[in-house]
Amino acid sequence: MGTALTILGNVALVFAIFFSANMALAWGELGSFDIHGDKSGLAGLLGALFFMAARWSGLAVALSIAVVRGGLPWLPGGRGAQLSLVLGAHALLGVASYQALEWISGAIQRSDSGPQRLAWVFAFLLPLPAIMAAACGLNRGWVPRHRVIALVLAALAVWAHVAAWRAGFRRD
Repeated sequence: MGTALTILGNVALVFAIFFSANMALAWGELGSFDIHGDKSGLAGLLGALFFMAARWSGLAVALSIAVVRGGLPWLPGGRGAQLSLVLGAHALLGVASYQALEWISGAIQRSDSGPQRLAWVFAFLLPLPAIMAAACGLNRGWVPRHRVIALVLAALAVWAHVAAWRAGFRRD
């Protein structure tokens, strides 16, 4: 049963990384949206809500399995307390990410470019630590034995986010 849970958690994590990279592309587009031009393109960001929900759902599954399997031993309390802590923090970050999307798109509608400068925070700073914690927690026994491969996989996840951000972030 443990191996099946690990596989399920890693599959959920791969999907979360895929959707997270697509979300980084959306954050890049939002961060470089022309505030002086036509604002009808903001309607295209509705798809970002799908990527956001898919990323946070997949990551919630991966984090939950990591906690249940004892992959995050540095957290205080038993498994129930750890699960509550992880999922509570994950939900708060998800709400913060959604509120930031609303805040930045609202600022663009008001022709205020200030909040756009923070789009990178929600493209990289929020999801990447959670992704890395889930990856290490799911593969707690594997990561120390295969450090180079684990670092390459972590670098690929970071690269996917940066590449997607750069593809979306365009200043013409």
